[in-house]
Amino acid sequence: MKKIFLLIISLIVITEGRGQRQVGNDENITIDVRKNYPKKELILQDLLDVEYIALDSSDEFVCQGIVLDIGKKFILVSNSINDGDVFVFDGKGKGLRKFNRKGQGSEEYTSLSVSDVVLDEDNEEIFMYDRRGIGVYDLYGKFLRRLTKRDSVSYSSMHNFDREHLIVRYRDRRYDLTSTESRPFSIISKKDGSIVNEIRIPFKKQIKEYIELKETKSVLFLHSIFQSVFPFHESWILSICYEIK
Repeated sequence: MKKIFLLIISLIVITEGRGQRQVGNDENITIDVRKNYPKKELILQDLLDVEYIALDSSDEFVCQGIVLDIGKKFILVSNSINDGDVFVFDGKGKGLRKFNRKGQGSEEYTSLSVSDVVLDEDNEEIFMYDRRGIGVYDLYGKFLRRLTKRDSVSYSSMHNFDREHLIVRYRDRRYDLTSTESRPFSIISKKDGSIVNEIRIPFKKQIKEYIELKETKSVLFLHSIFQSVFPFHESWILSICYEIK
């Protein structure tokens, strides 16, 4: 079973790569965000193992380059205009095919975004979340099944946990914000969407996950900008905005 680290934060930025230095429990890095640090030029190749992959630029595969997910054998890409096109490339960038199942039908998806699409190479399936649940497709765009969820539940981040499960960040409107227990993360079945394990977190109070912009009279949700489930080597980091007991 993969390890899961729980991180209580208000803001975190993580850069990951195969070549980065392993940080042990006794080597935690602390940054004082109140200080002014001198600017320093960093060369990406000095920190990470970097591979640049040029995508097929033939007429059929020209796209706007929004990468939905990357595996060892396949790369999924879409357009920024959210027209529903999904381009499937191999690991070297060669175009294999594209499909589009956008629509309102029971076997279609309503939109595409990076945090709502998961490539499962082991089973050669693609999981796509929208407000109705998670639609499952093969690598040719054929609809396979839909994972059900309660109407009160919505997901904001989804990742491939293992061969049989997904890990998701979710909200359930049934739980009052003043409750002293939160269930912000779950491991769900890839077969039918049932909850296999709820990661329950006791806390004192919930901290706002949004910023109110008075000038524009709008609300900026932090979890929509910063994902709250981060893959970290062979483990996971989960970020939440609660004051723990």
